[in-house]
Amino acid sequence: MLSLQEIATRLGVIQMTARQAIRTLCNVGVMYSKQGKGTYISAIKHERNFRQLLSFTEETRAGGSAPSSRVLSFRNETGTREARTALEVSPGRKVFRLRRVRYSEGRPMGIECSCLHQHICRNLLKTFDPAASLYRELAERYGIQMEVTDEIAEVGKATAAEAALLKSAPGSPAFLFTRIRYGENGKPLEYVKSVYRGTGTRLCRN
Repeated sequence: MLSLQEIATRLGVIQMTARQAIRTLCNVGVMYSKQGKGTYISAIKHERNFRQLLSFTEETRAGGSAPSSRVLSFRNETGTREARTALEVSPGRKVFRLRRVRYSEGRPMGIECSCLHQHICRNLLKTFDPAASLYRELAERYGIQMEVTDEIAEVGKATAAEAALLKSAPGSPAFLFTRIRYGENGKPLEYVKSVYRGTGTRLCRN
């Protein structure tokens, strides 16, 4: 068990920021509090399985805020070994890779990098506005519904490049998400790596 001051010192942030981060971590199950005793870490990685998961757009609107995105890249490429393995992509096959900064009321909240199988939406580069909702595009134009999601949530620190995009201090607390979404046939369709601000982030993702 660490005191609030010790946590703030280790992360290099003020106590108010540390307190907000702890509250959010408790909400997602990574930490838990015992009245009169303190706050404890329940796990470094928190794994969850969902049958329904709101998109960033849906989740932000549900919270009464206006979502928006800034596209960093959107292209057809080989993808990382990790992405190809998760999507069960054959060697030499490419994936769609979409990387965006996600905003709520104009404030940067996270950076998402999504990789999708080419075969499920071959014309995506031509039909999709990458600043819009990807899941709505997949559902309405291609008839694709993501049925099950496996997600791992971790706690870490933003790199200098990530912090610049999120307008936070380098090394500031961050939530790291790795997500695989599956279709109704159980086949992996999407692989996502995300970095979200450690404070001021709403993480009711189920």
